[in-house]
Amino acid sequence: MDAIAAAKVIVEPGRVLSPGWVGWEGGRITEVEEGPPPGELDVHRGGPRSVLMPGLVNAHCHLPLGGMRHVADDLPFLEWLNQGVMPRLGEVADDRAFFEEGASSSARELLQGGVTTVADSFLRTEGVHAMGRWGLRGMYFQEIFGSMAEDDTDYIASLEELLEGLSEKVGQVPFGFSPHSPYTCPMAVFRYIAQRARHEGRRLSFHLAESDAEHDLFVNGQGPIADALRRAGKLDRFAIGVTPTAMLSEAGILGPDCIAAHCVKATADDVGLLADAGVGVVHCPTSNMKLAEGIAPVTEMLEAGVRVALGTDSRASVGALDMFAEMRTFLLAQRAIRGGVGGLTASVAVRLATVGGATVLGMEGEVGALARGMRADCVLLEANRPRHGDLHDPEAAVVWTCAPDDVALVTVDGQGRYRREKVG
Repeated sequence: MDAIAAAKVIVEPGRVLSPGWVGWEGGRITEVEEGPPPGELDVHRGGPRSVLMPGLVNAHCHLPLGGMRHVADDLPFLEWLNQGVMPRLGEVADDRAFFEEGASSSARELLQGGVTTVADSFLRTEGVHAMGRWGLRGMYFQEIFGSMAEDDTDYIASLEELLEGLSEKVGQVPFGFSPHSPYTCPMAVFRYIAQRARHEGRRLSFHLAESDAEHDLFVNGQGPIADALRRAGKLDRFAIGVTPTAMLSEAGILGPDCIAAHCVKATADDVGLLADAGVGVVHCPTSNMKLAEGIAPVTEMLEAGVRVALGTDSRASVGALDMFAEMRTFLLAQRAIRGGVGGLTASVAVRLATVGGATVLGMEGEVGALARGMRADCVLLEANRPRHGDLHDPEAAVVWTCAPDDVALVTVDGQGRYRREKVG
Protein backbone atom coordinates (compact mmCIF):
# COMPACT_ATOMS: atom_id res chain seq x y z
CA MET A 1 0.00 0.00 0.00
CA ASP A 2 1.19 3.52 -0.85
CA ALA A 3 0.29 6.52 1.28
CA ILE A 4 0.60 10.27 1.78
CA ALA A 5 0.80 11.84 5.23
CA ALA A 6 0.29 15.52 5.98
CA ALA A 7 0.00 17.93 8.87
CA LYS A 8 -3.61 18.60 7.82
CA VAL A 9 -5.85 16.34 5.73
CA ILE A 10 -9.06 17.77 4.24
CA VAL A 11 -10.95 14.50 3.92
CA GLU A 12 -14.00 16.28 2.57
CA PRO A 13 -15.32 19.83 2.91
CA GLY A 14 -15.80 20.53 6.61
CA ARG A 15 -13.87 17.49 7.85
CA VAL A 16 -10.16 17.80 8.67
CA LEU A 17 -7.68 15.38 10.24
CA SER A 18 -4.75 16.91 12.08
CA PRO A 19 -2.39 15.21 11.33
CA GLY A 20 -3.52 12.39 9.08
CA TRP A 21 -2.75 10.10 6.21
CA VAL A 22 -4.39 8.43 3.22
CA GLY A 23 -3.39 5.04 1.84
CA TRP A 24 -4.38 3.23 -1.34
CA GLU A 25 -3.98 0.07 -3.36
CA GLY A 26 -4.84 -0.52 -6.99
CA GLY A 27 -5.73 3.14 -7.47
CA ARG A 28 -8.44 3.20 -4.78
CA ILE A 29 -8.26 4.55 -1.27
CA THR A 30 -8.17 1.88 1.42
CA GLU A 31 -7.28 3.90 4.53
CA VAL A 32 -8.06 7.41 5.78
CA GLU A 33 -6.74 7.81 9.30
CA GLU A 34 -5.84 10.44 11.84
CA GLY A 35 -2.36 10.47 13.36
CA PRO A 36 0.93 9.20 11.89
CA PRO A 37 0.94 6.32 9.38
CA PRO A 38 2.41 2.91 10.25
CA GLY A 39 6.17 2.90 9.84
CA GLU A 40 6.22 -0.06 7.44
CA LEU A 41 4.26 1.75 4.71
CA ASP A 42 5.77 3.42 1.66
CA VAL A 43 4.74 6.96 2.61
CA HIS A 44 5.27 10.34 1.03
CA ARG A 45 5.47 12.62 4.05
CA GLY A 46 4.49 16.23 3.69
CA GLY A 47 6.20 18.93 5.68
CA PRO A 48 5.11 20.47 8.99
CA ARG A 49 2.84 22.92 7.11
CA SER A 50 1.45 20.51 4.55
CA VAL A 51 -2.19 20.13 3.53
CA LEU A 52 -3.53 17.04 1.76
CA MET A 53 -6.84 17.43 -0.02
CA PRO A 54 -8.96 15.78 -2.75
CA GLY A 55 -8.01 16.59 -6.32
CA LEU A 56 -9.77 19.67 -7.66
CA VAL A 57 -12.50 19.24 -10.27
CA ASN A 58 -12.67 21.79 -13.09
CA ALA A 59 -16.18 21.26 -14.42
CA HIS A 60 -16.02 23.56 -17.46
CA CYS A 61 -13.02 24.20 -19.70
CA HIS A 62 -12.01 24.35 -23.35
CA LEU A 63 -8.56 22.77 -23.36
CA PRO A 64 -7.62 23.24 -27.05
CA LEU A 65 -7.93 27.03 -26.70
CA GLY A 66 -4.74 27.04 -24.66
CA GLY A 67 -2.94 29.06 -27.31
CA MET A 68 -5.44 31.92 -27.21
CA ARG A 69 -4.41 33.82 -24.11
CA HIS A 70 -4.70 37.60 -24.47
CA VAL A 71 -6.63 37.32 -27.74
CA ALA A 72 -8.90 40.22 -26.72
CA ASP A 73 -8.40 40.90 -23.03
CA ASP A 74 -10.01 44.33 -22.91
CA LEU A 75 -13.21 43.65 -24.84
CA PRO A 76 -16.61 42.70 -23.37
CA PHE A 77 -18.18 39.35 -24.15
CA LEU A 78 -19.65 39.71 -27.66
CA GLU A 79 -16.78 41.85 -28.95
CA TRP A 80 -14.30 39.43 -27.38
CA LEU A 81 -16.05 36.59 -29.18
CA ASN A 82 -16.62 38.24 -32.56
CA GLN A 83 -13.49 40.39 -32.83
CA GLY A 84 -11.05 38.18 -30.95
CA VAL A 85 -11.88 34.51 -30.63
CA MET A 86 -13.72 33.84 -33.89
CA PRO A 87 -11.21 35.56 -36.20
CA ARG A 88 -8.34 33.75 -34.46
CA LEU A 89 -10.12 30.41 -34.77
CA GLY A 90 -10.57 31.09 -38.47
CA GLU A 91 -6.84 31.69 -38.84
CA VAL A 92 -5.85 28.40 -37.17
CA ALA A 93 -8.77 26.20 -38.26
CA ASP A 94 -6.50 23.87 -40.25
CA ASP A 95 -3.55 24.00 -37.85
CA ARG A 96 -3.88 20.80 -35.85
CA ALA A 97 -0.64 21.51 -34.00
CA PHE A 98 -2.10 24.73 -32.61
CA PHE A 99 -4.93 22.84 -30.92
CA GLU A 100 -2.71 19.95 -29.82
CA GLU A 101 -0.20 22.26 -28.20
CA GLY A 102 -2.93 24.39 -26.67
CA ALA A 103 -4.71 21.38 -25.18
CA SER A 104 -1.49 19.87 -23.86
CA SER A 105 -0.30 23.07 -22.19
CA SER A 106 -3.78 23.64 -20.70
CA ALA A 107 -3.87 20.11 -19.27
CA ARG A 108 -0.37 20.48 -17.86
CA GLU A 109 -1.25 23.78 -16.21
CA LEU A 110 -4.37 22.29 -14.62
CA LEU A 111 -2.47 19.29 -13.27
CA GLN A 112 0.27 21.46 -11.82
CA GLY A 113 -2.46 23.55 -10.21
CA GLY A 114 -4.01 20.62 -8.36
CA VAL A 115 -6.76 19.68 -10.82
CA THR A 116 -7.20 15.94 -11.26
CA THR A 117 -10.54 15.92 -13.16
CA VAL A 118 -11.58 18.23 -15.99
CA ALA A 119 -14.63 18.53 -18.24
CA ASP A 120 -13.52 19.63 -21.70
CA SER A 121 -16.07 21.05 -24.14
CA PHE A 122 -14.93 21.70 -27.69
CA LEU A 123 -15.63 20.98 -31.32
CA ARG A 124 -12.36 19.03 -31.66
CA THR A 125 -10.92 16.16 -29.62
CA GLU A 126 -7.35 17.30 -28.99
CA GLY A 127 -8.27 17.81 -25.34
CA VAL A 128 -8.95 14.09 -24.96
CA HIS A 129 -5.44 13.23 -26.08
CA ALA A 130 -4.00 15.87 -23.75
CA MET A 131 -5.80 14.29 -20.78
CA GLY A 132 -4.19 10.97 -21.62
CA ARG A 133 -0.75 12.48 -22.07
CA TRP A 134 -0.74 14.14 -18.65
CA GLY A 135 -2.77 11.55 -16.77
CA LEU A 136 -5.77 13.76 -16.04
CA ARG A 137 -9.13 12.21 -15.37
CA GLY A 138 -11.71 13.82 -17.61
CA MET A 139 -14.92 13.94 -19.55
CA TYR A 140 -15.29 15.24 -23.10
CA PHE A 141 -18.31 17.07 -24.50
CA GLN A 142 -18.60 17.32 -28.28
CA GLU A 143 -19.77 20.83 -29.17
CA ILE A 144 -22.61 21.22 -31.65
CA PHE A 145 -23.69 24.48 -33.28
CA GLY A 146 -25.98 24.96 -36.29
CA SER A 147 -27.44 28.47 -35.93
CA MET A 148 -26.14 29.53 -39.34
CA ALA A 149 -26.87 26.28 -41.16
CA GLU A 150 -29.27 26.60 -44.09
CA ASP A 151 -31.64 23.90 -42.86
CA ASP A 152 -32.03 22.20 -39.48
CA THR A 153 -32.90 18.81 -40.93
CA ASP A 154 -29.90 18.77 -43.25
CA TYR A 155 -27.63 19.95 -40.46
CA ILE A 156 -28.83 17.20 -38.13
CA ALA A 157 -28.22 14.61 -40.85
CA SER A 158 -24.68 15.96 -41.27
CA LEU A 159 -23.95 15.27 -37.60
CA GLU A 160 -24.46 11.51 -37.86
CA GLU A 161 -20.94 10.62 -38.96
CA LEU A 162 -19.36 12.87 -36.33
CA LEU A 163 -21.43 11.54 -33.45
CA GLU A 164 -21.21 7.91 -34.53
CA GLY A 165 -17.40 8.15 -34.64
CA LEU A 166 -16.90 9.71 -31.22
CA SER A 167 -16.45 6.45 -29.31
CA GLU A 168 -13.51 5.49 -31.48
CA LYS A 169 -11.97 8.98 -31.22
CA VAL A 170 -12.10 9.33 -27.46
CA GLY A 171 -11.29 5.76 -26.41
CA GLN A 172 -11.90 5.14 -22.72
CA VAL A 173 -12.64 8.78 -21.86
CA PRO A 174 -16.34 9.21 -21.01
CA PHE A 175 -18.08 11.66 -23.29
CA GLY A 176 -21.29 13.58 -23.75
CA PHE A 177 -22.72 16.20 -26.07
CA SER A 178 -22.61 19.96 -25.90
CA PRO A 179 -25.27 21.83 -27.86
CA HIS A 180 -23.19 24.96 -27.46
CA SER A 181 -25.87 27.40 -26.30
CA PRO A 182 -29.52 28.19 -26.98
CA TYR A 183 -28.55 30.99 -29.38
CA THR A 184 -25.92 29.06 -31.37
CA CYS A 185 -27.86 25.81 -31.50
CA PRO A 186 -31.45 26.11 -32.81
CA MET A 187 -34.14 24.34 -30.82
CA ALA A 188 -34.63 21.61 -33.42
CA VAL A 189 -30.94 20.73 -33.17
CA PHE A 190 -30.84 21.17 -29.39
CA ARG A 191 -33.81 18.84 -28.98
CA TYR A 192 -32.29 16.21 -31.27
CA ILE A 193 -28.98 16.25 -29.37
CA ALA A 194 -30.80 16.00 -26.03
CA GLN A 195 -32.84 13.04 -27.24
CA ARG A 196 -29.77 11.31 -28.58
CA ALA A 197 -27.84 11.89 -25.34
CA ARG A 198 -30.65 10.39 -23.28
CA HIS A 199 -31.01 7.43 -25.60
CA GLU A 200 -27.29 6.73 -25.17
CA GLY A 201 -27.23 7.56 -21.46
CA ARG A 202 -24.91 10.54 -21.84
CA ARG A 203 -24.72 13.94 -20.22
CA LEU A 204 -25.39 17.30 -21.85
CA SER A 205 -23.26 20.37 -21.21
CA PHE A 206 -24.10 23.80 -22.59
CA HIS A 207 -23.61 27.52 -22.05
CA LEU A 208 -26.74 29.15 -20.64
CA ALA A 209 -27.87 32.65 -19.65
CA GLU A 210 -24.36 33.93 -20.25
CA SER A 211 -24.97 37.50 -21.42
CA ASP A 212 -27.46 40.34 -21.71
CA ALA A 213 -27.46 39.86 -25.49
CA GLU A 214 -28.62 36.25 -25.13
CA HIS A 215 -31.28 37.26 -22.61
CA ASP A 216 -32.56 40.04 -24.88
CA LEU A 217 -32.71 37.71 -27.88
CA PHE A 218 -35.05 35.25 -26.19
CA VAL A 219 -37.10 37.58 -24.02
CA ASN A 220 -37.97 40.22 -26.61
CA GLY A 221 -36.18 39.43 -29.89
CA GLN A 222 -33.90 42.43 -29.57
CA GLY A 223 -30.20 43.13 -29.13
CA PRO A 224 -27.04 42.36 -31.11
CA ILE A 225 -27.51 38.58 -31.35
CA ALA A 226 -31.11 39.02 -32.49
CA ASP A 227 -30.00 41.61 -35.03
CA ALA A 228 -27.35 39.27 -36.46
CA LEU A 229 -29.82 36.39 -36.74
CA ARG A 230 -32.40 38.69 -38.30
CA ARG A 231 -29.92 39.90 -40.94
CA ALA A 232 -29.06 36.28 -41.75
CA GLY A 233 -32.74 35.36 -42.02
CA LYS A 234 -32.40 32.85 -39.16
CA LEU A 235 -34.35 34.51 -36.34
CA ASP A 236 -37.48 32.44 -36.90
CA ARG A 237 -35.60 29.32 -35.78
CA PHE A 238 -35.51 30.64 -32.22
CA ALA A 239 -38.40 30.96 -29.76
CA ILE A 240 -39.05 34.50 -28.53
CA GLY A 241 -40.90 35.55 -25.39
CA VAL A 242 -39.23 33.67 -22.51
CA THR A 243 -35.79 33.44 -20.97
CA PRO A 244 -33.43 30.88 -22.51
CA THR A 245 -33.69 28.80 -19.33
CA ALA A 246 -37.49 28.82 -19.51
CA MET A 247 -37.33 27.92 -23.20
CA LEU A 248 -35.22 24.82 -22.48
CA SER A 249 -37.54 23.94 -19.62
CA GLU A 250 -40.66 24.21 -21.78
CA ALA A 251 -38.97 22.05 -24.42
CA GLY A 252 -38.39 19.29 -21.87
CA ILE A 253 -34.62 19.53 -22.16
CA LEU A 254 -33.63 20.46 -18.61
CA GLY A 255 -32.91 17.53 -16.32
CA PRO A 256 -30.38 16.06 -13.88
CA ASP A 257 -28.22 14.95 -16.81
CA CYS A 258 -27.74 18.61 -17.85
CA ILE A 259 -24.75 20.79 -16.99
CA ALA A 260 -25.32 24.50 -17.55
CA ALA A 261 -22.25 26.72 -17.59
CA HIS A 262 -22.35 30.35 -16.44
CA CYS A 263 -26.06 31.18 -15.79
CA VAL A 264 -24.99 34.77 -15.09
CA LYS A 265 -28.34 36.21 -16.21
CA ALA A 266 -30.52 33.56 -14.56
CA THR A 267 -33.62 35.19 -13.07
CA ALA A 268 -35.25 34.13 -9.80
CA ASP A 269 -37.74 32.08 -11.81
CA ASP A 270 -34.88 30.53 -13.78
CA VAL A 271 -33.16 29.48 -10.56
CA GLY A 272 -36.36 27.71 -9.54
CA LEU A 273 -36.51 25.91 -12.87
CA LEU A 274 -32.89 24.78 -12.58
CA ALA A 275 -33.47 23.52 -9.05
CA ASP A 276 -36.71 21.71 -9.93
CA ALA A 277 -35.09 19.98 -12.91
CA GLY A 278 -31.96 18.97 -10.99
CA VAL A 279 -29.66 20.77 -13.44
CA GLY A 280 -26.01 21.11 -12.43
CA VAL A 281 -24.58 24.60 -12.84
CA VAL A 282 -20.91 25.38 -13.39
CA HIS A 283 -19.92 28.79 -12.10
CA CYS A 284 -16.95 30.44 -13.85
CA PRO A 285 -16.57 33.66 -11.85
CA THR A 286 -13.29 34.97 -13.26
CA SER A 287 -14.35 34.52 -16.88
CA ASN A 288 -17.75 36.11 -16.29
CA MET A 289 -16.31 39.13 -14.50
CA LYS A 290 -13.39 39.61 -16.91
CA LEU A 291 -15.77 39.66 -19.89
CA ALA A 292 -18.08 42.09 -18.07
CA GLU A 293 -21.00 39.65 -18.12
CA GLY A 294 -21.76 40.07 -14.44
CA ILE A 295 -21.95 37.84 -11.39
CA ALA A 296 -24.13 34.74 -11.36
CA PRO A 297 -26.69 34.44 -8.53
CA VAL A 298 -24.88 31.48 -7.01
CA THR A 299 -25.93 32.20 -3.46
CA GLU A 300 -29.57 32.04 -4.54
CA MET A 301 -28.86 28.84 -6.45
CA LEU A 302 -27.31 27.18 -3.42
CA GLU A 303 -30.19 28.28 -1.23
CA ALA A 304 -32.64 26.82 -3.78
CA GLY A 305 -30.81 23.49 -3.79
CA VAL A 306 -29.15 23.80 -7.21
CA ARG A 307 -26.06 21.61 -7.58
CA VAL A 308 -23.17 24.01 -8.25
CA ALA A 309 -19.58 23.38 -9.33
CA LEU A 310 -16.68 25.63 -10.31
CA GLY A 311 -14.88 25.89 -13.62
CA THR A 312 -12.20 28.07 -15.14
CA ASP A 313 -13.51 28.31 -18.70
CA SER A 314 -10.66 28.63 -21.24
CA ARG A 315 -7.36 30.47 -21.32
CA ALA A 316 -8.91 32.66 -24.02
CA SER A 317 -11.16 34.25 -21.43
CA VAL A 318 -9.33 33.91 -18.11
CA GLY A 319 -5.65 33.63 -19.00
CA ALA A 320 -4.63 31.46 -16.02
CA LEU A 321 -6.36 28.14 -15.35
CA ASP A 322 -6.25 28.55 -11.59
CA MET A 323 -8.92 26.84 -9.49
CA PHE A 324 -7.59 28.42 -6.30
CA ALA A 325 -8.34 31.80 -7.84
CA GLU A 326 -11.80 30.60 -8.86
CA MET A 327 -12.62 29.56 -5.28
CA ARG A 328 -11.42 32.91 -3.98
CA THR A 329 -13.20 34.96 -6.64
CA PHE A 330 -16.43 33.05 -6.07
CA LEU A 331 -16.45 34.00 -2.40
CA LEU A 332 -15.34 37.59 -2.96
CA ALA A 333 -18.02 38.28 -5.58
CA GLN A 334 -20.87 36.56 -3.74
CA ARG A 335 -20.05 38.26 -0.45
CA ALA A 336 -19.86 41.61 -2.22
CA ILE A 337 -23.24 41.36 -3.92
CA ARG A 338 -24.85 39.83 -0.82
CA GLY A 339 -23.35 42.49 1.45
CA GLY A 340 -22.43 39.91 4.05
CA VAL A 341 -20.62 36.67 4.72
CA GLY A 342 -23.59 34.56 5.74
CA GLY A 343 -22.88 30.95 4.88
CA LEU A 344 -20.33 31.87 2.22
CA THR A 345 -17.36 30.19 3.88
CA ALA A 346 -14.08 28.79 2.63
CA SER A 347 -15.48 25.30 3.19
CA VAL A 348 -18.31 26.04 0.73
CA ALA A 349 -15.78 27.13 -1.89
CA VAL A 350 -13.76 23.94 -1.38
CA ARG A 351 -16.98 21.93 -1.72
CA LEU A 352 -17.83 23.54 -5.07
CA ALA A 353 -14.30 22.84 -6.36
CA THR A 354 -14.25 19.19 -5.31
CA VAL A 355 -17.37 17.18 -4.51
CA GLY A 356 -19.54 19.80 -6.24
CA GLY A 357 -17.77 19.20 -9.53
CA ALA A 358 -17.84 15.45 -9.05
CA THR A 359 -21.59 15.52 -8.47
CA VAL A 360 -22.34 17.69 -11.49
CA LEU A 361 -20.27 15.38 -13.71
CA GLY A 362 -21.90 12.23 -12.32
CA MET A 363 -18.67 11.13 -10.60
CA GLU A 364 -19.83 11.38 -7.00
CA GLY A 365 -18.54 8.48 -4.94
CA GLU A 366 -15.54 8.25 -7.26
CA VAL A 367 -13.74 11.59 -6.90
CA GLY A 368 -14.09 14.82 -4.93
CA ALA A 369 -13.32 13.46 -1.45
CA LEU A 370 -10.80 11.22 0.30
CA ALA A 371 -12.76 8.18 1.44
CA ARG A 372 -12.37 4.42 1.35
CA GLY A 373 -13.26 2.99 -2.04
CA MET A 374 -12.85 6.27 -3.90
CA ARG A 375 -10.21 7.04 -6.48
CA ALA A 376 -6.83 7.99 -5.04
CA ASP A 377 -6.86 11.47 -6.58
CA CYS A 378 -4.88 13.53 -4.09
CA VAL A 379 -3.23 16.95 -3.95
CA LEU A 380 -0.50 17.74 -1.44
CA LEU A 381 0.08 21.43 -0.74
CA GLU A 382 3.11 22.79 1.09
CA ALA A 383 1.74 25.95 2.70
CA ASN A 384 5.10 27.06 4.05
CA ARG A 385 5.41 30.49 2.47
CA PRO A 386 5.09 33.62 4.62
CA ARG A 387 1.75 34.52 3.02
CA HIS A 388 0.02 31.53 4.59
CA GLY A 389 0.41 32.40 8.26
CA ASP A 390 -1.30 30.10 10.78
CA LEU A 391 -2.79 26.87 9.43
CA HIS A 392 -5.41 26.45 12.15
CA ASP A 393 -8.05 26.39 9.37
CA PRO A 394 -6.58 24.59 6.32
CA GLU A 395 -9.69 25.18 4.19
CA ALA A 396 -9.31 28.93 4.73
CA ALA A 397 -5.64 28.65 3.73
CA VAL A 398 -6.57 26.73 0.57
CA VAL A 399 -9.03 29.41 -0.49
CA TRP A 400 -7.52 32.67 0.70
CA THR A 401 -3.75 32.20 0.37
CA CYS A 402 -2.96 29.04 -1.62
CA ALA A 403 -2.00 29.13 -5.30
CA PRO A 404 -0.75 26.64 -7.89
CA ASP A 405 2.85 27.22 -6.80
CA ASP A 406 1.98 25.57 -3.46
CA VAL A 407 1.13 22.26 -5.15
CA ALA A 408 3.90 19.79 -4.35
CA LEU A 409 2.42 16.45 -5.42
CA VAL A 410 -0.58 15.30 -7.44
CA THR A 411 -1.79 11.72 -7.80
CA VAL A 412 -4.50 10.37 -10.09
CA ASP A 413 -5.59 6.81 -9.36
CA GLY A 414 -2.67 6.69 -6.94
CA GLN A 415 -0.14 7.39 -9.68
CA GLY A 416 2.15 10.37 -9.19
CA ARG A 417 1.30 12.66 -12.10
CA TYR A 418 3.07 15.80 -10.92
CA ARG A 419 5.79 16.38 -8.34
CA ARG A 420 7.37 19.74 -7.76
CA GLU A 421 11.08 19.32 -7.41
CA LYS A 422 11.65 22.08 -4.90
CA VAL A 423 9.38 23.27 -2.14
CA GLY A 424 9.97 26.94 -1.36
